[in-house]
Order: sequence, then structure tokens, then C-alpha cells
Amino acid sequence: MASVETTADATILVVEDEELARLIVCDYLKEGGFAVLQASNAEHAIAILEQRADVRAAVLDVVMPGAMDGIALAHLIHARWPRIGLLVLSGKGVPRMAQLPPGTGFLPKPYFGPSIVDRVRAIISPDREASHDP
Repeated sequence: MASVETTADATILVVEDEELARLIVCDYLKEGGFAVLQASNAEHAIAILEQRADVRAAVLDVVMPGAMDGIALAHLIHARWPRIGLLVLSGKGVPRMAQLPPGTGFLPKPYFGPSIVDRVRAIISPDREASHDP
């Protein structure tokens, strides 16, 4: 089920299958002034994105159960919703940048709240949004 705060700088979707890790990331982002939606897998994330036009960024774990991992989900989001900034998190090593869609940020685990908030702010900056205009 998606949860959201109502007043914030931007709405961020966090996709992480481990509940405790997801809640920690969501708390960091809420403390950073963002509204947060949550999904535990790619299918749930896609359903949220199909219903919401206000998501500015997605924070994705690489390893997730189901038919699609975080890298595949990043590619799908980049193709269908190119205005959404992407930040990929992983504790399983660093993916080759060629594996990620253009402009996708990466943050290795373990991470700290300020590092996630700063990276999300960078991927939703006005300069980045302007670069996606037709």
C-alpha cells in the first residue's frame, strides 16, 4: 500500500523489498522535506506510477523479488516516464554505469540520510528537468 505525506518539496517513490530498509530511506527523505510513496517490488511501483503524475524521482534497490530487478525497473521508468529522476541503491556491488539508464544516480549501501537526500535533490534539480524538455 502506498503512503504519502501531503506537504513537501517533491514526491519521491522508494522501491525496496526489505521493509526496514525501505522505512529508513523513507524517513530520511521525509526528514529532508519530501513526500514519499513506497513500493515493495517493481510491479507495485509501476502501478503507483501509472496512477500518479506527481512523482519526481524514484529510489530503487537493485535486488528485488519478482520478474524485474531494480536495474530493469530503472530502464522501464526511464523509457515510460523520462522526467522522473532515478537513484539506484545496492549493497551487492556497483553496477557498471552502462547497465543504468542515462542520468541515473548510484549510491552504495550502507548510506546515510544526508547522502540520500542530497542525491535525490541533485536528480530532481531544475537543470535536470529542463534537460528533458522536448
